[in-house]
Amino acid sequence: MHPRHKVQYLTTEPQRPMPLPGNVSYTTVSQPGLIPCPWPDATFSRIRASTLPSLVPSSKLPELLRECHRLLAPGGVLEIRIMDAAPARKTAGPLLRAWIEDRLSINLEKTFRCSKPCMLFPGWIADAGFELPTVEGVNEVMQLPCAFDGCCIDAELKMLVGRALWKDIWGPFVDVDETSDEPQFWWEDDEIVAECVEHGTVFECGAIFAYKK
Repeated sequence: MHPRHKVQYLTTEPQRPMPLPGNVSYTTVSQPGLIPCPWPDATFSRIRASTLPSLVPSSKLPELLRECHRLLAPGGVLEIRIMDAAPARKTAGPLLRAWIEDRLSINLEKTFRCSKPCMLFPGWIADAGFELPTVEGVNEVMQLPCAFDGCCIDAELKMLVGRALWKDIWGPFVDVDETSDEPQFWWEDDEIVAECVEHGTVFECGAIFAYKK
């Protein structure tokens, strides 16, 4: 995506056997959100994170956002992609609410994860010293359908993207019973899918773009 820029890839995984492009440096840390990060002030022009709410306990997020502010040069951009763990409350039916409560919520609480980043992250980012633009179309929450009934390609694509994002962010926290034939994810349960179609159930997600003065 950025062949003319130097890129630092921060991860907890060991060095991958696949060779990286010459402009990418691979940095491994012992745990997500480790502070301080191994770079001096104002090192970067852009910081991007795609699964931050599920990687780091809620109590550490404000400090980590302040660390991002330290690492960015003036005029730098912080880009954080977020998605709530539960669907928009007014659109969720009882079956999906029960599934979320039984299979996911308790694990998020045990590990102190932020299940409602769409609501909480803008305030934390502002408190860290960032500027949040008010331009129309920027930092707006998007709604992705859980299921659809029809042949609309756009709706189907939004649904598939939403499920893939949700699985990537929150899937590791889902309780799985290896001895049971019970579906692993809610979209594998026909009754829940039918309920989502009936209620027009949606998940809220988006990307926050914030700037350092």
